[in-house]
Parts: sequence; C-alpha cells; structure tokens
Amino acid sequence: MELGESRIMHIHLSLVPFLSWTGEIKTKPTQHSVIALKQAGLTPDCLVLRADHPVDDDSIKKLSLMCEVPSDFIFQMLTIDPAYRIILELSKQGMGRKIQKYFGISTPEAPDLSDWQNFIDRIVHSKQTVTIGLVAKYVGSNDPYISVVEAIKSAGFHCNRRVKLEVIEAEALEKSPYGSNSSVWKKLKTLDGIVVPGGFDVRGVEGKILAARWAREHKIPYFGLCLGMQVMIIEAARSLLKHPKANSTEFNPKTPAPVIDLMEEQRGVTRKGATMRLGSYPCTLLKGSKAATAYGKNVVQERHRHRYEVNNDYRTALEKAGIVFSGIYKDKNLVEISELKGHPFMLGTQFHPEFQSSPLAVHPLFMAFMKAAMKG
Repeated sequence: MELGESRIMHIHLSLVPFLSWTGEIKTKPTQHSVIALKQAGLTPDCLVLRADHPVDDDSIKKLSLMCEVPSDFIFQMLTIDPAYRIILELSKQGMGRKIQKYFGISTPEAPDLSDWQNFIDRIVHSKQTVTIGLVAKYVGSNDPYISVVEAIKSAGFHCNRRVKLEVIEAEALEKSPYGSNSSVWKKLKTLDGIVVPGGFDVRGVEGKILAARWAREHKIPYFGLCLGMQVMIIEAARSLLKHPKANSTEFNPKTPAPVIDLMEEQRGVTRKGATMRLGSYPCTLLKGSKAATAYGKNVVQERHRHRYEVNNDYRTALEKAGIVFSGIYKDKNLVEISELKGHPFMLGTQFHPEFQSSPLAVHPLFMAFMKAAMKG
C-alpha cells in the first residue's frame, strides 16, 4: 500500500492437482488459497499454476473469474526435467514481457537466457556419471543439505557429468568395523569422492572421522565443509600425530588433545548464537596451494556459520605431519582452509562455500573437487 499498485507485483504460486481417477484438473485449492490471501488483505496480481499436467483453457477462465486475475496473467509451471527448463518455459509464455507491461515499461526488453540454455544443454548431454558420497547425520531427506547437494550436482554438470549421490549414514559407519564388508562400508568403497557437510553436536561425528580416514588412506578426493574440515583435522591428529583421543571440545570438553576448540573470546558465553562466527570474512590464500589454484586469487571473501576453530597450539605439529593451512583469516590468525600434502584432493574449509555457489556460477572449490573426483 505504501509503494502503490504500480510499484509492486504479487505473484501467487499455487498447486493445481490432477486427479488421475477422474481425469480432471482441480482448481479448488487455488481458489481457496486466494480467498485466504484476500482475508489477510493480499490480492494476487498474477497466478503461477504448479501442475503435473497442462491446465486447460476452461480451468484458466474459471480461475481468472474466481480469483479476479486476468487470464493473460495466469502462467503454468509444469513438472519438467531438468527443472531449470522452467525458466525458459515461463519466458515462452511471455511472463517477462507481461511483467514489464504491468509496471508500465514502454519498451520491454527480451531476456537473454542463453546462459541458462547452455547450462540445460550441458545437463541433457551429460551421459557419464560420477559417484559422490555425502556422509551425513540426517538420512532420508536431503533438505538439510540442499545447498550442498545442488552445488555438487551443478559442478558435475559443468564437467559434463551426472552426479550419482550416495547418502552415507555417519552413525552406521561407527557401528561397523572400519573397512568391513557391511553394506554401508561397501557403499563407501564405491565412491569417486566424499563430501562431509557442516553440522552441530556429537551425533555421527565418529563416523565422519572414519570417512575422513578412509579418504586419506585410500587417496579418495575429500571435501570437508565446516565440521567436515574439523573432523579431517581430528582424524589427522589421531592418525598422524598419534593422539588417539584427539577431539573437539564441542564433543569432548575434557579431551587431552583439543585440536578443535573455542576461541578465547568465546569462552564463558552461554548463548550459542552469541558465540558463532557469522557473516563474510576475508581469507588469504597460500600461493601454490590447491585452494589458491582453484580460486586464481590471493584473497577471497567467504561466509561463516560456526563456533569452533582449529586450535593454533597444534598447527605447527599438524604442518610437520603434512597438513597445509592454505587459507587464513589474518585479523585473528584463524585457519580457514586445510589441505593434506601429497593427496589428490583432501581439502576442508571452515566456511560454507555452498552458500556462494549457484547453477551458473559454481564455487571454485566445488569445481576443483569435482575434477579430482572425475580422475578417480
């Protein structure tokens, strides 16, 4: 209301189900959702119909009448593979041109969707597969890891590969002997690459540490994100520094080798949100490292969401054992990126690179990981 009708457009996305046993499109859910919107003081200017089957003209006319939306401002978003085709399909329906018309733009421009078309072509023509394992705490739904999953898949498509994603239950790895022939270990042994995503609390951590050990010992490309880097450091301390009880103080406050610990200024703060390092921070890269090669830069900005850091007291010993700290937040001398010397690709980040990856602009580290996995 403050902006005025010509300054804002309300696009309402609604499911239009198809009942196979009657062969009918049902518009009632959309009608009722619009009624609920109007009761809240919102009136849609445009409808986008999410449907598995094309919505017929009679149904469009009915929705136009009942929802008080002009029929030429009702668009269809049909189930399609790959999903990115939706962008092209909506453009074919004139959505971009009509939105510009709505806002009174006298000379509407046609969108340049060539980059999306090229990306879709890559997906369609990607025939070879690469198998990537996501060693996760939550199994049964990819929703908690959706940004990681999409970054992995996009990197695969840009390398002309389809990603076969295997979700490995971290807790199941713990329950079976290391490297055994249990079903979960058999699955882990088939992977071209391993990704360990971020997370909190102790559940599944030992399984993630075992996955890092397997990747290190068998030279399987490994990419650790936030917690994934921390378990990589814990595993290195246990195996390479011979500290069998090395751990993070998040998981064992009394560990004799706290290779992952709270920063000094975080101690005594009881509110978890207050102790987090959030937002974007600069990361200075080590020349000649895998990280620097991937980025092609000396300094990058990356986004964080974590509490615990690599304990600087152990950095020298870890470096002597073969860990390369290739990314540093210089203002506080904190580790941002760790690599294992002599490994095809074993790299962890304290930040979340998936937050800055998109289908058309895949994060450089995801691309570097994917290229390493393809060589396996």
